[in-house]
Amino acid sequence: MSLFTLKIASYAGCGKCSGKDHELDAFSWLRLKSGYAAMQHMYGNSTLKLNRFAVMAFRFHDEAVGKPILQRIGSQWDQRAWSSGKGIRSRRRWAAAD
Repeated sequence: MSLFTLKIASYAGCGKCSGKDHELDAFSWLRLKSGYAAMQHMYGNSTLKLNRFAVMAFRFHDEAVGKPILQRIGSQWDQRAWSSGKGIRSRRRWAAAD
């Protein structure tokens, strides 16, 4: 797992980091997606990892990635990744609207 992926995951898991969203501009979403795929291949997946990746997809405004992940998460949202149940519910409503 790359340090880059770990750093991004720490941002995704920080429910009180909304003020740091501007810092995400320095990161490459393409690189993050690639790192996540490699991490998934090497170590498998977990509910927490999937939830954190969904958070990052929405922070980077990538609907094509975020919507299917939310469907896959279903009711297994992880509070460590989302700041609250309100956050995941609003993302689900957004994902359901087409």
